[in-house]
Amino acid sequence: MTANPPQASSLRTALRIVDAVLERETSGRAGFNIARLAHEVGIDPSKASRITQELCDRGLLERREDATLRVAAEFFALAGALDHGLLVRLLRAESTPEQWPARTSLVTPCWCTGAGRALLLDHTRDEIATLLADYELIGVGGPNAAHSAEELVAANDRDRPDGMAAALEELVGVSS
Repeated sequence: MTANPPQASSLRTALRIVDAVLERETSGRAGFNIARLAHEVGIDPSKASRITQELCDRGLLERREDATLRVAAEFFALAGALDHGLLVRLLRAESTPEQWPARTSLVTPCWCTGAGRALLLDHTRDEIATLLADYELIGVGGPNAAHSAEELVAANDRDRPDGMAAALEELVGVSS
């Protein structure tokens, strides 16, 4: 059996880095800096730095002012082109620091945000079930968040006549 070429190894490492950054961001916890990311992925910090710089240069990651990393616009464009369902599940709720200082640009799940649920208002019960198949609706949701595709459908059925999703206490109590 032949060994993998160095490019394949670098690609796998880059994908692991993007996945780790995305998982950290969707968890609602503070983002990774290079040292913590390198430890999480199990690579040398200098290698993590080189690869994350390349990912930032390509627009897949971005470095925030506090030196933490998050997924960037090009990642969402790629995710949307490959799988619309992935894009909906990973909706980024943009807000200004004045509106929500600790959570500006947090990637949030579709089941516990008004914007995420609004994107699903025109989806059928079966489409939502398919979109969320094998996806656990747990984690950052608040006390009124849906815990199943059926609950998400019921919330959207309730809100659809008004033409807007009212996600009251669906994304509260998120800790860093």
